[in-house]
Amino acid sequence: MLVYGDAVFSPLLKEEVFKQEGYHLEFEKNGDLTSGLKLVGVVYNEMKGNYSSPEYIASENSFCSLFPDTVYGFDAGGNPKNIPDLTYDDFINFHKKYYHPSNCKVFLYGNIPTLSHLEFLQENFFSKFSRLPVDSEISCQPRWPFPKKSEVTYPVKENDSLIRKSTVTLNWLTIPVTDPFKVLSLEVLSEILVGNAGAPLRKALIDSRLGEDMASATGLETELKEVTFSVGLRGTDPQSLEAVEEIVLDTLSQLKEKGVKQELVKSAIQRVEFRNREIRGGGAPYSLALMRKALRGWLHGAEPERTLKFDGWMKEIKKKAGEENFFTTLIDENLLSNPHRSTLLVRPDPEQTQREKRELTSRLKKFESALSKQKKEVIVKSLEKLKEFQENPDPPELLKSIPFLKLRDLPQQVEKIPSEKSRLASGIPVYFHDIFTNGVIYIDLAFNTSGLPDEYSRLLPLFGKAVCGSGLPGIQYDEVARMLSQYTGGFGYSLSASKKAGNLPGKSEHLFFRLKILRENLEAGLELVKNLLVEADFDDEKRFKDLTLELRNRLNASLIPNGHQFVSLRAGSNLSEALRVEEGWKGLSQVFYLAELSSDLKTNIKKIASSLKKVRKTVITRKNLIINLTTEKDLFEETSRKLSDLFSRLPEGETFSGVDRADDPERVKSEDTLKTKAESFMVATNIGFVSQAIRGARLGTKEHGYETVLSHFLRTGYLWEKVRMEGGAYGALATPNGTEGVFIFSSYRDPNIVETLKAFRESLDHVRSSKIEREEIERAIIGTVGLEERPLDPGDKGFISLQRELIGITDELRQKRREVVLRVTRDSLVSAADQLLDACDKGFSAVLSNKNAIDEASQILEDLKMEIQEVPI
Repeated sequence: MLVYGDAVFSPLLKEEVFKQEGYHLEFEKNGDLTSGLKLVGVVYNEMKGNYSSPEYIASENSFCSLFPDTVYGFDAGGNPKNIPDLTYDDFINFHKKYYHPSNCKVFLYGNIPTLSHLEFLQENFFSKFSRLPVDSEISCQPRWPFPKKSEVTYPVKENDSLIRKSTVTLNWLTIPVTDPFKVLSLEVLSEILVGNAGAPLRKALIDSRLGEDMASATGLETELKEVTFSVGLRGTDPQSLEAVEEIVLDTLSQLKEKGVKQELVKSAIQRVEFRNREIRGGGAPYSLALMRKALRGWLHGAEPERTLKFDGWMKEIKKKAGEENFFTTLIDENLLSNPHRSTLLVRPDPEQTQREKRELTSRLKKFESALSKQKKEVIVKSLEKLKEFQENPDPPELLKSIPFLKLRDLPQQVEKIPSEKSRLASGIPVYFHDIFTNGVIYIDLAFNTSGLPDEYSRLLPLFGKAVCGSGLPGIQYDEVARMLSQYTGGFGYSLSASKKAGNLPGKSEHLFFRLKILRENLEAGLELVKNLLVEADFDDEKRFKDLTLELRNRLNASLIPNGHQFVSLRAGSNLSEALRVEEGWKGLSQVFYLAELSSDLKTNIKKIASSLKKVRKTVITRKNLIINLTTEKDLFEETSRKLSDLFSRLPEGETFSGVDRADDPERVKSEDTLKTKAESFMVATNIGFVSQAIRGARLGTKEHGYETVLSHFLRTGYLWEKVRMEGGAYGALATPNGTEGVFIFSSYRDPNIVETLKAFRESLDHVRSSKIEREEIERAIIGTVGLEERPLDPGDKGFISLQRELIGITDELRQKRREVVLRVTRDSLVSAADQLLDACDKGFSAVLSNKNAIDEASQILEDLKMEIQEVPI
């Protein structure tokens, strides 16, 4: 609290920090006043990355288009074109005005002494300020008398096809967010309209064949002062805009006239109620989900508990839901008869990259031409001052003034997840986890896939999606989707491959189907899931085509926002067979494969369906299954009985005896025989991603414990300073993968390639050659343990325990690593850095960036031009 409170209320906000994190000008060649100016900055580069992503552009502009007269009409992160308009004085004054206790909401959560926390805040922060009148109210958007249209573009490569690369959304501004009954009513309505594959508005759009799948902005936005609703298609064309509008409005009109079927209402209410009942933080602490609900009204004048409460409002909705006109009235008032609607077209522009580059060059030249030699020298001196700030460490006396945890504050023992192994009456192995889940039952079905040949293994992502999204014999997919919504809180899949931990031989490779369900729906929900596993209809060609295109589009859409994950997986796949398998499922190989698959679906579709049936016959068997159950103990017996009754009906199958690819020397790449040590992937982006993978230590060795602390030390120290602070990338990572014995460096939204690859190696040299204070090591240890101690949702706890079991990570192994981590010294870090340095020359790199950046980098690092591929998105 001391650190974060100080950072919020009393940050230093030095001008050098503004220049580093925001933007600054420097000459292309340092000190050369004739070399031309360029813009550099961390957030500037981050937003350039966002503005390369069609999904980000479509989502941001969908709601921004509704608020042209308020702050919501602007991108909160800053449009790269406008970021250079911000001055340092504006920045400082904004903080002084708004980051003040008078404009502050305090949210405390947990089993804590509230009064002492409030006294702490008052003593350390609030008492140092006088009350200040702060007008931070967000004005309401004046309502339009008629709908409007808008258009934005995103960059693509000059030779790219423009067919089916556009997105069209219809967007409405509706009610104040401070009315929880109306907001919850619209949440249920949104679930009815677009919440699943069988929802009428979603189905009408997909069945129209005007686009490939739903626009990413589709759904309700409830974290603004006024609620917005969006719906649309991506993978469409500009000339389809009017047709998309017509389908949306006609479908809504039909629902208004004919009414909403009660089975749709019941399943939507069940799904919304489930989401609000489940203890889930979405990757963050659950408390933040509760805080957002409280802030929904609190930020705009309502009492925090008004929008935090749920049960009372849901009871009222259940009463109203039985009224014939309740949802049809909502459709009419908020959508059909609401003129405050925007229709947004987001289309590709092959000239945009060069046009924006010319505009920026012209702007910089114009600015430069007005500079005297003296002012140019000021820019050079300003950069020197910035470099000095970045390179010189803070004085020890200042660092010692920052409060830190001590090693004695850390838990000495790892957290153990309760787990009990048994077998169902049918003989299927099952793991039980007695964890409070608020009545939710989490069931994970793990199917071994390690014997599948590559031609079938690469189909597993599509197989998983098809099982979860298809119809059944005699039942159309939309009806199955409605039934899943009615009986379950979610049914999905995931894939994972890993070597066994420690000295265990072989590899774990599994397809997981994950189900969450309430007790009252257990029998019906499990029966439905079992039927999908063994009978999902792969012969519905129209549905199968939609699923394939949706999978391709979602993977493509994640490429730019998560480029560091793609290049990390690609680089690591050269050193680990398990990572090679994962890369085939989740990486660039899958991007290329789905592009090839979808290029001629008409020809391929029957062959693919036949292959998926072979996958099903091989994988979905009783002998091949392990079940994982996470819930309260009093639900174990009933759930186990029903699981046994159902899954004993699976085909028995054969125990997998296929080739274990981890032990097949013909399949594992050799560092000495590969033609190239680097791969470059070209995509239309203003920013890049860089990764390097090298041999590291295996989990179970003390060296892996050293590497774990070293990774934290590097990414919060040298890499942060060189790749982010000096290089302008948004992030830099160093990640040890102990099961694979691979250590991976990566950067995120990075304007540099050569300098970053150089920094990866130099970071290890820095550890070996520099003096490292004991306090720095302790902070790295604390950070490492902190990551391991992060809070987990109940369902995630049980699933993580299963994954550990499958690859042999025991609590004893984890405890030994904790003990090694707590004892790390400077010698430990130097030892780890030395071993990684020895492996550097046999490492592999992967780069994802634009053509110009790759061409420039490959002039210096020739390996980068040995393997260059254009990514087909």
